[in-house]
Parts: sequence; structure tokens; C-alpha cells
Amino acid sequence: MASTHRDALMYWSYYPELYIWQSRIIRFFHTLNPILSKFLLQKYRRLITMADNLHRNLQELDLGVEDEPVALPLDVVNQAAAENRFIIIGRPVIPRRQNIREIIAALQRQWGHAGLVHGRIVEGRRFQFVFPSEVSMENVLRRGPWAFADRMLIMQQWSPLFNPLMLNFIPLWIQIRGIPLQYMNQDVIMHIGRALGQYMDVDYNAETTVRVKNARVRVNWDVDLPLRFQKNFQFTPGVNTLLKFRYERLRGFCETALLE
Repeated sequence: MASTHRDALMYWSYYPELYIWQSRIIRFFHTLNPILSKFLLQKYRRLITMADNLHRNLQELDLGVEDEPVALPLDVVNQAAAENRFIIIGRPVIPRRQNIREIIAALQRQWGHAGLVHGRIVEGRRFQFVFPSEVSMENVLRRGPWAFADRMLIMQQWSPLFNPLMLNFIPLWIQIRGIPLQYMNQDVIMHIGRALGQYMDVDYNAETTVRVKNARVRVNWDVDLPLRFQKNFQFTPGVNTLLKFRYERLRGFCETALLE
């Protein structure tokens, strides 16, 4: 019995084209007695999972790891690094609604860089753009955030020390309304910004600001957290003051889409 089970695993591993029959087999199971169908379906799925794991393990065998390393020419390596200095890496917030190939084509058209910027699909449902210069790259970042299919895109500048966890944050400028005039100063605005996300910058100068009614703060917003459009703050203990927020430059999509 064990031998038969092992043979079945190897059979599925080396003939992946037979997976096209999975849906047909599952439909057949559903035509049987519900109890028998559930039992057989569980066994079948367990077998498929084991076959997938075996196939993955075969691919990850360390054959060749003990071989003599191959040293690449330094001029070739340095040239490649120079060509890939200015990179933006990103990912869709809602992958099921944002096709990566379409994202790459659409953004190049929006930026007006078709033929100059090279878009690529990278592992982990991510994409990257290689820019010809630092100026063109920073111009795109400064004009963000960007969106596709009415949903936001997370995009960050890449470096050799890039942390994938950074692809969970979107820098946003937020207009804050409702701060009582007697409490309007840069430090208060900074503390409000820290309550909304990772504080980055503040745009307020008491000597030059014309419209005292509004203040602006820039934060890195974690997309896993809900986006707030108003929130109570206490400038005086026990007394709530409702502040309202407007998220700037959210082009190409509805603000309600941020709440998904």
C-alpha cells in the first residue's frame, strides 16, 4: 500500500499536465453520496498536496552547491549595476483586481516614458521600473501616489538594502482641518501626524502660512490599517475636538476604494 501511494506521488510530480483533470474529478466527487464525496475529496486533495511538496523538494535539491564558484568579470557586473541604479519597485494593493502586466503598460503611458522606462514583473506578485536617470525616477515618486483599476499601488525606491516590508506603506500628504487656532503650531501638527501613520514631514510655518485654517502633514500610511477621514483629539483633557482629514493627490481612483 505504501509503495502504491509513493508511486502515485511520483506519477503526479513528473506529469503536471494531468492537473487539468482535477476539476473534472472534483465535479465527479460532488455527484456521489455527500459523506463519501467529502471523504474521497479530502484524500484526493491530500495526495495532490503531497505530490506538490515532493515536486518542490526535488527542484530545490542542492545539486551543484559544492561545485567550484564561477567568478563573473567585474566590468560586466559593474556595468549591470550601473544600468540598474534607478529602480522603483511596487505591488498592487488588491492583486485580484490589478493585473501586473496591465499595470506596467498603463503606468508607462501615464508617465510619458514609453520606451525610456523598462517595466518588469518580479517574484512575489511585484513589479519594478528601471529609469534612465535619478531625476526621472524622483519625478515619478514625487507625483505619486499612483493607482490602477481604481485601486492604489504601493511604490518605493529600490536599493540593495531594500526591505520587502517597505512595500506595505504609501506616503501621503494629509490636510488637517479643525485645529483650534490657539493650538496651531508645528509641534501640534507633528503629533497629530504621528497618530495617523509613520510621520515623515510637516508643511507649516507660522510666519509664511497664508491660510491658518489648514495644516499639512506627510505620513507613511500602512495599507493594512483603516484610513480615517475624521478623528477626535483632546487638546484639553476630557474635551473632544473633531478633526477632519483630506488625502491629497489621490488621482485615478475613488477614496472609498481605500477602505477595502
